[in-house]
Amino acid sequence: MPTTAAAYPFATSFTPSGSVTPTPYASQHSVTVKPGPLASLTVSPATATIAPGGSQGYTVSGFDAFGNPLGAITNAKFIIKPNGSCVASTCTTSVTFTSESSQPAEIGVTITPSPDNPSPIDVSLPGDVNWTGAAYNVEDAAAPAPPVDTEWVCSAASGIDCPAAQALDAPDVPTLTFVISQLNPGDEYTITFVAVAASDNYTTDEAATSRTFTTTDSGG
Repeated sequence: MPTTAAAYPFATSFTPSGSVTPTPYASQHSVTVKPGPLASLTVSPATATIAPGGSQGYTVSGFDAFGNPLGAITNAKFIIKPNGSCVASTCTTSVTFTSESSQPAEIGVTITPSPDNPSPIDVSLPGDVNWTGAAYNVEDAAAPAPPVDTEWVCSAASGIDCPAAQALDAPDVPTLTFVISQLNPGDEYTITFVAVAASDNYTTDEAATSRTFTTTDSGG
């Protein structure tokens, strides 16, 4: 007996009474093999690459134990794992990313003077002097800079006020700039760069570092 669902024709005949010669029927007879009960499923497409947040539609076909198709299965329930959801036959992915920089880390800060800053600083010279502050991840200096709120603080050994500077008056100005001629000659200044963590992913709430510089007056 064939197992593939189809109609199978076969020849039939009869032997009239008193005759020994079979007489074929004028019309062919056939046997129809029908598909059996559902035994397996096939999902299409079998594999798919879906971007995070993207969707993919699927179809399901059923087969009997001998591989005969039963057509589309319209009441199939879809599940996507480990991340995502399905509505009817369409599934959507969701992805959660965890980067090393999001792990608890310590904040460090640096002050880098401009290579054009003289040492000591001669107040008779024209121009400006500059220092740039920056925050970094102590555990991984190559990681992106941590989110911080920053400020500059300045003091002079003589007790006089430091010259006016935008970085002293406003937060989050990375570069401190002084007009040289406004500095007090023969003094020693201390500048401090302070960074306060703007995220809970850091083990230090605040970090600071300082530098000092002296001034002279050559009378030039």
